[in-house]
Amino acid sequence: YLVLRAADNPEKVKKHTDQVLNLSERAGGLTRRLQTYAHERARPIPLWIDGAGAAVVSKGDQGHEIISTFMKSDGSMRKWLWSEVGGTVNPYTAEFAFDGRDKIHMNGSDIFKVAVKEMANASLRVIEDAGLKPEDISLVVPHQANIRIIEALARRLKLDMDKVFINIQKYGNTSSASVPIALDEASRTGRIDPGDHVLMVAFGGGLIWGSALVRW
Repeated sequence: YLVLRAADNPEKVKKHTDQVLNLSERAGGLTRRLQTYAHERARPIPLWIDGAGAAVVSKGDQGHEIISTFMKSDGSMRKWLWSEVGGTVNPYTAEFAFDGRDKIHMNGSDIFKVAVKEMANASLRVIEDAGLKPEDISLVVPHQANIRIIEALARRLKLDMDKVFINIQKYGNTSSASVPIALDEASRTGRIDPGDHVLMVAFGGGLIWGSALVRW
């Protein structure tokens, strides 16, 4: 966390990060068991798939850098994507009837609109904070929730889709793990070169959204 916020508060965290050698950033989601399925289709189709990813952030002087980060949430929209039962507010009890209230419920239409708008705003925020323009971005690695959201994000940023990494067609929506999984695959397949400006942006329940711009 300290390293991720260093670009925003360099003096405040400098005394702490001077001693940091490696930090591990992990993300994972076990959402498959929390969802209901689209039974009106010819066959059930899961919207979320289990996944996990991790990254190690190390201190160094080779030009790699977390340039800027941004995060925001709005709890007034929390019920647009939530589970009523199963969290810390309403945990499972022995008396729970498993009546579906522990499954994820989503207002898809409104989520789509907010996701596109706020992921674009978060992206533009870190780009502006870095003193760059959208055309300076080498690759966007977005949350792999919905191809239409990703395409709409690219249009708002006025970027061609060849600057956007997509693997949702291979794995589905792995929730909070989708960005680290996509980042790893982009790196392994040669989509990122040293010195590239890589933009990561995500959106999720809460509602919450955030972005990070790094120099690879």
